[in-house]
Amino acid sequence: MKKIFSIALTISFLVAFCPANSQETVSMGAGYIYDVYYSLEDGIVELMEREDWDLAFYTDPLSGGIITNCGTGNQMTGFDNHVMLWTYPNGDTTAWLNIDTTGLANWPRMYNGEDSWENGAFNRNSQGYPDFGWGMLDPVTNDIIGDSIFILKLADGTFKQIWIRKKLTDENKYEIRFADIDNTNEDQDVLNIGNFQGMNFVYYDLESESLFEREPATEDWDLVFTRYHAYQTVGAYALVAGVLSNVNIYGNRFYPVPEEFNDWFTKPLEPIKALIGWDWKYFSFTTGWSIEDSLLYFVESPNGDIYKIYFTDFAGTSSGDITFVQELVSMVDIDEAENNKLSLQLQPNPAQNTLNLTWNIDLNN
Repeated sequence: MKKIFSIALTISFLVAFCPANSQETVSMGAGYIYDVYYSLEDGIVELMEREDWDLAFYTDPLSGGIITNCGTGNQMTGFDNHVMLWTYPNGDTTAWLNIDTTGLANWPRMYNGEDSWENGAFNRNSQGYPDFGWGMLDPVTNDIIGDSIFILKLADGTFKQIWIRKKLTDENKYEIRFADIDNTNEDQDVLNIGNFQGMNFVYYDLESESLFEREPATEDWDLVFTRYHAYQTVGAYALVAGVLSNVNIYGNRFYPVPEEFNDWFTKPLEPIKALIGWDWKYFSFTTGWSIEDSLLYFVESPNGDIYKIYFTDFAGTSSGDITFVQELVSMVDIDEAENNKLSLQLQPNPAQNTLNLTWNIDLNN
């Protein structure tokens, strides 16, 4: 039975249907030592130190995405104590026993992509499918065959040469080979990625040769506050503190707009890893950190809710505190409401003193 009633447009009604702003503070710790996984609905999910891994492998069996831990280390103790990667330019995998790193300082660095989690540092040489950057897909076996040698500098300053020899796609396993630059301490390992599902990446530490999980399940978080390398307008990469979106998160960016702006639907929502990124703040040697004015982000959660986000404070490396305002501006979309057999209508629009709220099913309370 359809029910109709009239209500006054009072403050209590507005609060009931439009949740107020909430101010949130996330701390990455002094020196930005933590990755902070965050849910728009539930808040902080998990804090994870960044020190214990070198590489991470995307868990999807059909993916060849491999990232490096470019944000490791404590920024208060140094700016280069993170993992660095170069493609060896002087030969293919047949050069394994004769690595010459003369001129390495002038070789182009490899960075994790800011567009997609799968576009890792090891993938940046890709010319498009079936080229994964570190290897090519074999159309007969469906395996990815490694064709490149990489030079890896670990956070402790140790240099390694590494060859991602193969991905056995059907088994979701990687075969890797690594050694010191002079070919001492050589080792090989088989990494069973198939044992780790439900999360984006599984992580690997070369020193202990251990493969392990360290991030929450993909469905449990929306954003991660972290350190990463971002491309700058001057044509170089810099290590920054910022916010990255999960693989299932869409969003958009508006500038310059007032804080009350809510027309998120006037731009498409896109699944860009560094959509929020780092440049909502800027630094001056005279005034310290400041927040970019009139910059808003809208982020869609996996269930279809739309949140507005804007930043209000950034403490910098002393504490790693980031303060922002989060507001739910649109709840589950119409299609999902129909799937739940619920239809709500508000009339008239716009309203002055009174509006009618109608719904099509019995509602408790």
